[in-house]
Amino acid sequence: MDFIAVSNLDVLAGVYEVRVQDYEGFLKKTNREWKDKPSFLLGGGHPVAGVSWGDAQAFCAWLTETERELGLIPEGARYRLPTDVEWSRLAGLMEEEGDDPAEKHLKKKDHFPWTGDGAWPPPSMSVNLDAGKIAEFNDSYSYTAPVATVEVNPSGVSGLGGNVSEWCEDAWPGADGERVYRGGSYLFFDQEALLTSARRHAAKEITRADLGFRCVLDFGSDS
Repeated sequence: MDFIAVSNLDVLAGVYEVRVQDYEGFLKKTNREWKDKPSFLLGGGHPVAGVSWGDAQAFCAWLTETERELGLIPEGARYRLPTDVEWSRLAGLMEEEGDDPAEKHLKKKDHFPWTGDGAWPPPSMSVNLDAGKIAEFNDSYSYTAPVATVEVNPSGVSGLGGNVSEWCEDAWPGADGERVYRGGSYLFFDQEALLTSARRHAAKEITRADLGFRCVLDFGSDS
Protein backbone atom coordinates (compact mmCIF):
# COMPACT_ATOMS: atom_id res chain seq x y z
CA MET A 1 0.00 0.00 0.00
CA ASP A 2 1.52 3.28 -1.17
CA PHE A 3 0.80 6.64 0.49
CA ILE A 4 1.69 10.15 -0.64
CA ALA A 5 1.37 13.71 0.59
CA VAL A 6 -1.23 15.81 -1.24
CA SER A 7 -1.38 19.62 -1.23
CA ASN A 8 -3.77 21.18 1.31
CA LEU A 9 -4.15 17.94 3.28
CA ASP A 10 -2.70 17.02 6.67
CA VAL A 11 -2.91 13.27 6.01
CA LEU A 12 -1.08 10.89 3.72
CA ALA A 13 -3.36 9.52 1.02
CA GLY A 14 -3.53 6.01 -0.33
CA VAL A 15 -2.42 6.19 -3.95
CA TYR A 16 -4.67 3.24 -4.76
CA GLU A 17 -7.91 1.77 -3.54
CA VAL A 18 -7.38 -1.02 -1.01
CA ARG A 19 -6.65 -4.20 -2.97
CA VAL A 20 -8.04 -7.71 -2.70
CA GLN A 21 -4.67 -8.95 -1.44
CA ASP A 22 -4.60 -6.31 1.31
CA TYR A 23 -8.09 -7.17 2.46
CA GLU A 24 -7.54 -10.92 2.34
CA GLY A 25 -4.51 -10.50 4.60
CA PHE A 26 -6.77 -8.76 7.11
CA LEU A 27 -9.40 -11.51 6.87
CA LYS A 28 -6.82 -14.22 7.48
CA LYS A 29 -5.35 -12.50 10.53
CA THR A 30 -8.73 -11.70 12.09
CA ASN A 31 -10.65 -14.88 11.12
CA ARG A 32 -13.35 -12.86 9.39
CA GLU A 33 -15.37 -13.85 6.34
CA TRP A 34 -15.88 -11.92 3.12
CA LYS A 35 -19.52 -12.84 2.75
CA ASP A 36 -20.33 -10.65 -0.26
CA LYS A 37 -17.15 -10.95 -2.30
CA PRO A 38 -18.07 -10.44 -5.98
CA SER A 39 -17.49 -13.57 -8.05
CA PHE A 40 -15.46 -11.67 -10.66
CA LEU A 41 -12.84 -10.48 -8.13
CA LEU A 42 -10.14 -13.03 -8.90
CA GLY A 43 -6.92 -11.04 -8.89
CA GLY A 44 -5.15 -9.81 -5.76
CA GLY A 45 -4.29 -6.51 -7.40
CA HIS A 46 -7.92 -5.58 -8.06
CA PRO A 47 -9.72 -3.17 -5.70
CA VAL A 48 -11.71 -4.65 -2.86
CA ALA A 49 -15.50 -4.49 -3.33
CA GLY A 50 -18.57 -5.97 -1.70
CA VAL A 51 -17.65 -4.59 1.73
CA SER A 52 -19.70 -2.46 4.10
CA TRP A 53 -18.64 0.78 5.74
CA GLY A 54 -18.19 -1.17 8.96
CA ASP A 55 -15.93 -3.69 7.18
CA ALA A 56 -13.78 -0.82 5.91
CA GLN A 57 -13.59 0.63 9.42
CA ALA A 58 -12.52 -2.75 10.81
CA PHE A 59 -9.76 -3.02 8.20
CA CYS A 60 -8.46 0.45 9.10
CA ALA A 61 -8.47 -0.37 12.83
CA TRP A 62 -6.61 -3.66 12.23
CA LEU A 63 -4.01 -2.00 10.01
CA THR A 64 -3.49 0.72 12.60
CA GLU A 65 -2.97 -1.77 15.44
CA THR A 66 -0.69 -3.98 13.34
CA GLU A 67 1.58 -1.18 12.19
CA ARG A 68 1.76 0.43 15.64
CA GLU A 69 2.89 -2.88 17.11
CA LEU A 70 5.54 -3.22 14.40
CA GLY A 71 6.73 0.35 14.99
CA LEU A 72 5.89 1.36 11.44
CA ILE A 73 3.68 4.28 12.50
CA PRO A 74 3.80 6.34 15.72
CA GLU A 75 1.40 5.63 18.57
CA GLY A 76 -0.83 8.61 17.77
CA ALA A 77 -1.21 7.84 14.07
CA ARG A 78 -4.10 5.86 12.59
CA TYR A 79 -5.47 4.68 9.30
CA ARG A 80 -9.02 5.69 8.46
CA LEU A 81 -11.34 6.48 5.59
CA PRO A 82 -11.03 9.91 3.98
CA THR A 83 -13.57 12.50 4.93
CA ASP A 84 -15.83 13.93 2.24
CA VAL A 85 -13.70 17.11 2.12
CA GLU A 86 -10.47 15.13 1.91
CA TRP A 87 -11.83 13.00 -0.92
CA SER A 88 -12.69 16.12 -2.91
CA ARG A 89 -9.19 17.48 -2.43
CA LEU A 90 -7.60 14.18 -3.46
CA ALA A 91 -9.61 14.54 -6.66
CA GLY A 92 -8.36 18.11 -7.13
CA LEU A 93 -11.57 19.89 -6.10
CA MET A 94 -10.29 22.34 -3.51
CA GLU A 95 -13.20 24.75 -3.03
CA GLU A 96 -16.90 23.85 -2.91
CA GLU A 97 -20.05 25.74 -2.00
CA GLY A 98 -22.08 24.35 0.89
CA ASP A 99 -21.58 23.26 4.47
CA ASP A 100 -22.06 19.51 4.14
CA PRO A 101 -22.06 16.74 1.50
CA ALA A 102 -25.75 17.17 0.71
CA GLU A 103 -25.34 20.90 0.01
CA LYS A 104 -22.20 20.32 -2.09
CA HIS A 105 -23.76 17.57 -4.22
CA LEU A 106 -23.43 18.45 -7.93
CA LYS A 107 -22.74 22.12 -7.24
CA LYS A 108 -19.56 22.09 -9.34
CA LYS A 109 -20.45 21.17 -12.92
CA ASP A 110 -17.09 21.43 -14.69
CA HIS A 111 -14.70 19.15 -12.78
CA PHE A 112 -13.94 15.43 -13.16
CA PRO A 113 -11.51 13.39 -11.06
CA TRP A 114 -9.35 12.10 -13.91
CA THR A 115 -7.99 15.43 -15.19
CA GLY A 116 -9.18 18.03 -12.70
CA ASP A 117 -11.17 19.92 -15.32
CA GLY A 118 -14.32 19.53 -17.41
CA ALA A 119 -12.92 17.09 -19.96
CA TRP A 120 -15.66 14.83 -21.34
CA PRO A 121 -15.47 12.10 -22.43
CA PRO A 122 -12.51 11.00 -20.30
CA PRO A 123 -9.25 10.34 -22.12
CA SER A 124 -9.31 6.71 -23.24
CA MET A 125 -7.74 4.29 -20.74
CA SER A 126 -7.56 7.02 -18.06
CA VAL A 127 -10.33 5.60 -15.87
CA ASN A 128 -12.30 2.34 -15.60
CA LEU A 129 -15.99 2.94 -16.42
CA ASP A 130 -18.83 1.28 -18.34
CA ALA A 131 -17.05 2.15 -21.57
CA GLY A 132 -19.61 0.58 -23.91
CA LYS A 133 -22.12 3.26 -22.93
CA ILE A 134 -19.80 6.27 -23.34
CA ALA A 135 -19.25 7.53 -26.86
CA GLU A 136 -15.62 8.02 -27.94
CA PHE A 137 -14.23 6.38 -24.80
CA ASN A 138 -12.74 2.96 -24.16
CA ASP A 139 -10.95 0.99 -21.48
CA SER A 140 -9.71 -2.58 -21.21
CA TYR A 141 -11.86 -4.08 -18.45
CA SER A 142 -15.48 -5.21 -18.21
CA TYR A 143 -15.44 -5.23 -14.40
CA THR A 144 -12.75 -3.94 -12.05
CA ALA A 145 -9.19 -3.28 -13.20
CA PRO A 146 -5.98 -3.93 -11.25
CA VAL A 147 -5.40 -0.72 -9.33
CA ALA A 148 -1.89 -0.21 -10.67
CA THR A 149 -3.20 -0.07 -14.26
CA VAL A 150 -5.39 3.00 -13.62
CA GLU A 151 -3.67 6.32 -14.31
CA VAL A 152 -3.00 8.70 -11.44
CA ASN A 153 -4.64 12.13 -11.51
CA PRO A 154 -2.72 15.44 -11.20
CA SER A 155 -2.58 14.92 -7.40
CA GLY A 156 -0.85 11.57 -7.86
CA VAL A 157 -3.87 9.51 -6.76
CA SER A 158 -5.39 6.70 -8.84
CA GLY A 159 -8.92 5.41 -9.31
CA LEU A 160 -10.99 8.25 -7.87
CA GLY A 161 -13.11 8.57 -11.00
CA GLY A 162 -13.95 4.92 -11.54
CA ASN A 163 -13.05 1.27 -10.94
CA VAL A 164 -15.00 1.12 -7.64
CA SER A 165 -16.80 3.84 -5.71
CA GLU A 166 -15.34 4.60 -2.27
CA TRP A 167 -16.74 4.88 1.25
CA CYS A 168 -16.00 8.07 3.18
CA GLU A 169 -16.07 8.75 6.92
CA ASP A 170 -19.03 11.12 6.88
CA ALA A 171 -22.62 10.41 7.84
CA TRP A 172 -25.16 11.70 5.34
CA PRO A 173 -26.87 14.80 6.78
CA GLY A 174 -30.08 13.88 8.58
CA ALA A 175 -29.41 10.13 8.31
CA ASP A 176 -27.05 8.91 11.01
CA GLY A 177 -27.23 5.33 9.76
CA GLU A 178 -26.09 6.25 6.25
CA ARG A 179 -22.61 7.07 5.02
CA VAL A 180 -21.30 9.07 2.08
CA TYR A 181 -19.55 7.36 -0.78
CA ARG A 182 -17.83 9.05 -3.69
CA GLY A 183 -16.54 8.45 -7.19
CA GLY A 184 -17.64 6.43 -10.17
CA SER A 185 -17.17 2.73 -10.85
CA TYR A 186 -17.02 0.22 -13.67
CA LEU A 187 -20.85 0.44 -13.74
CA PHE A 188 -20.98 4.22 -14.27
CA PHE A 189 -21.47 5.99 -17.58
CA ASP A 190 -23.67 9.05 -16.91
CA GLN A 191 -21.75 12.30 -17.25
CA GLU A 192 -23.40 14.12 -14.34
CA ALA A 193 -23.02 11.14 -11.99
CA LEU A 194 -19.30 11.13 -12.72
CA LEU A 195 -18.69 14.76 -11.75
CA THR A 196 -16.23 15.11 -8.88
CA SER A 197 -18.92 16.98 -6.92
CA ALA A 198 -21.39 14.06 -7.12
CA ARG A 199 -22.20 12.36 -3.82
CA ARG A 200 -24.10 9.21 -3.00
CA HIS A 201 -25.08 7.68 0.32
CA ALA A 202 -26.14 4.30 1.62
CA ALA A 203 -26.81 2.46 4.85
CA LYS A 204 -23.47 1.67 6.42
CA GLU A 205 -24.34 -2.04 6.56
CA ILE A 206 -24.92 -2.47 2.83
CA THR A 207 -22.47 -3.94 0.35
CA ARG A 208 -22.25 -3.37 -3.41
CA ALA A 209 -20.23 -5.16 -6.05
CA ASP A 210 -18.82 -1.80 -7.18
CA LEU A 211 -18.18 -0.17 -3.79
CA GLY A 212 -14.85 -0.36 -1.97
CA PHE A 213 -12.57 2.07 -0.14
CA ARG A 214 -9.15 3.63 0.20
CA CYS A 215 -7.28 4.64 3.35
CA VAL A 216 -5.59 7.77 4.54
CA LEU A 217 -2.93 7.88 7.27
CA ASP A 218 -3.76 10.48 9.90
CA PHE A 219 -0.92 11.56 12.20
CA GLY A 220 -2.94 14.10 14.11
CA SER A 221 -5.34 12.10 16.30
CA ASP A 222 -5.40 8.92 18.33
CA SER A 223 -8.05 6.25 17.89
